[in-house]
Amino acid sequence: MFGTFMTIIIIGYVGYYGYNIIHDLYFDKTGEVVATASVEEQEVDIKDELDSFTQFDADEDRKIAEQKRKAKEAQDKAEKDKGSAFSQKSQLSNDDNSMTMTGGVEADDMQRLVDSLEKKGPGSDFDIVARALSPGRA
Repeated sequence: MFGTFMTIIIIGYVGYYGYNIIHDLYFDKTGEVVATASVEEQEVDIKDELDSFTQFDADEDRKIAEQKRKAKEAQDKAEKDKGSAFSQKSQLSNDDNSMTMTGGVEADDMQRLVDSLEKKGPGSDFDIVARALSPGRA
C-alpha cells in the first residue's frame, strides 16, 4: 500500500517538473535572457585630490609606542626613587586626575601596586591598606 502511494507521488513529481521544463524551453518566450550588459567607462580627473594627499607613515605607530615606553621607563625610575606606589598615586597633579576615573587604578599601574602590597611590616603599603579596611585597627 505504501509503495503504491510513493510510486504515484514520484510519477506525479516527474510529470510536473517535466511539463515545466518543456513549457519553459519551447512555449514560454517571455523570460528571454538579456545578452551582455554594457557599462560605459568614463575618465575621472583626480588631480585636485592628489594635491591635498598626505602620505601615510607606517612607522608612526612604532615611534609613538617607543616614546610611550621610554616615558614609562623614566616614570618608573622616578617612582622607585620617590617611594611607594600609593604615595605616588596621591601626588598626581590635577591635570592627570581629569584623565583617569575617580579612585581608579590604571591597568599599567596594577602590577606595581600588587608588588608593593607584598611587602609586609609596619608602615608598608599592606599595613596602610589593612588599617584602612579594618574598623578596629587605627
